[in-house]
Amino acid sequence: AIPIAMRMIAATADCLLTDLRHGNFKSREAVQAVADAQKYLKTLPIRFTTSANTLGKISSLARRARLSRGIDLLIIDQLAAMPITAQKKTDGIGMITCGLKCLAKELGIPIVLLHQLNRDLTKSADKRPDLHHLKDSGAVEQDSDVVLLVHREFYYDTAANPYDFEIIQGKNRIGSRGDVVHVGVDLSKSKLSDYPPHWSDQQKNAAADNNGAYV
Repeated sequence: AIPIAMRMIAATADCLLTDLRHGNFKSREAVQAVADAQKYLKTLPIRFTTSANTLGKISSLARRARLSRGIDLLIIDQLAAMPITAQKKTDGIGMITCGLKCLAKELGIPIVLLHQLNRDLTKSADKRPDLHHLKDSGAVEQDSDVVLLVHREFYYDTAANPYDFEIIQGKNRIGSRGDVVHVGVDLSKSKLSDYPPHWSDQQKNAAADNNGAYV
């Protein structure tokens, strides 16, 4: 929870994550920006927990949250961190994804489940992920309503723009798939922006006309 909180503070305060970790602030304004970010983030209805890592514990915690203060979104980081009790790993993953889907319907909220990619992606010429690149993808793909895949070309090719980040719609149960949204990313501040910084006004306008999608 602490690393996530620090990333949120860095993004909100627009400061380098390394400066935040080491307390290396070069001005009073930077210190004030961090203080303001912490104050603002405390007002948001966001709760972290590291005590719930099984389907049963997560379900129980979510139900209690709904009764006590309400719950609008549940994010789980990540599927690989949840213990598998079934003899076969694929069966265990299926039990988890099916259980989370039932929980989402019960609570009437979206559940975001983070998941890893398999190693086959590194062997492909095109490094953009697809559904079959999901690790143990069968149950994950089957039970999900939407699958969003992320890609940063600079990770594989240092000649690419380091601030360009792609969000690929791998699955959409009630819509089309394959749409790509480009956003700006600054990993030094854990910060996303609406557009990559190198984009022209023409590219921004084209993306806006296409609901953010621009290939």
